[in-house]
Amino acid sequence: MRIASMAVAALFAAAGCGGTRPCDLPEGCLRAERAYGKCACAEWRIVSEEAVPIPFLLVDVRYDPVGSASVFRYGVTWDAAMVPQSSSTSGTAFRVVIRRPGGEETVATIGKLDPGLFGQLVATSETTLRVAPGGGLWTLTTWADIPHPGSDWITVWATPSATVRTSYAGEKLVDWSVSAACPVPGLSCPGVQHMTFSASLLRREVYWTDWHEAYLDAIGPGAREALLAYDPRESGGTIAFPRYQLLASVDVGPSLLTPDTTWWPCADPDFEVLAETAVPLAGGDAFVVQYGVQADVLCTEQRPGFLVGTVTAGCSLHADVLVDRLGGALVMDPSAIADACTRR
Repeated sequence: MRIASMAVAALFAAAGCGGTRPCDLPEGCLRAERAYGKCACAEWRIVSEEAVPIPFLLVDVRYDPVGSASVFRYGVTWDAAMVPQSSSTSGTAFRVVIRRPGGEETVATIGKLDPGLFGQLVATSETTLRVAPGGGLWTLTTWADIPHPGSDWITVWATPSATVRTSYAGEKLVDWSVSAACPVPGLSCPGVQHMTFSASLLRREVYWTDWHEAYLDAIGPGAREALLAYDPRESGGTIAFPRYQLLASVDVGPSLLTPDTTWWPCADPDFEVLAETAVPLAGGDAFVVQYGVQADVLCTEQRPGFLVGTVTAGCSLHADVLVDRLGGALVMDPSAIADACTRR
């Protein structure tokens, strides 16, 4: 009996020894780990690094409401008496793919995030990030019934810095930090520095400041067109699904209404691509930032604040209300506009 017990103990000891035996490092591997009895490389040696001159990251596009008494509101309202109420988030979800000249793509893994980006650039998966506007509550109104073309607002993160690291196994990792260059003269930009441009400014119909112009010049030729391309109604495109989802149709008149604009952004495991920006890399590859649906793995209900109406005598119009799934903003597409309605 004692001999049998000793044999069993020896068997368990041998099994324990085999289960904890150090892993052999395959070529190019810095650290290997054993899981479920098998060894796998946990960290590959980095064989190359390349800084990427990425000009900007899109934060959001915002649209003026239709109707001189209409209001769009984003964020979370803290006062129950505030009309319209809002319980929503803004900002874009994106990932990076490395696209080869033949069209093949490798989805990059998120590498290191600069501590200065804490709370402003958030990893939502091992490949997907979210960049959000600063501030808490955003309210958009207009004093005219029909906003002037060019009144949409495009916000970007103006100081991104990215580095692509390639591992021995061919994995692509992207490290994110803040560029040392600040677009505002005389200031430091330690975190995510936002810049907002109207469509009119991008089309050179208005002029703001020298440093707005200097920033657009610095990010290269075609910068204005590249930014405008993210707003289809300002660049000759179509307000349509899949990027824009119809939420409601409303009649705009003297009675103030708060139509339901609830929608649900749900994370797509295949990442539904709605827009992208490509930057050339050495060797013919491209660093492609792909923007998807304002992803939420929990499909959290979004309720942007919406109040619609007009104080213009004799004005009545009809409009479709859509949500820009790229960043969570509402947009109104008007029709059947009475002659009395004011235009800006």
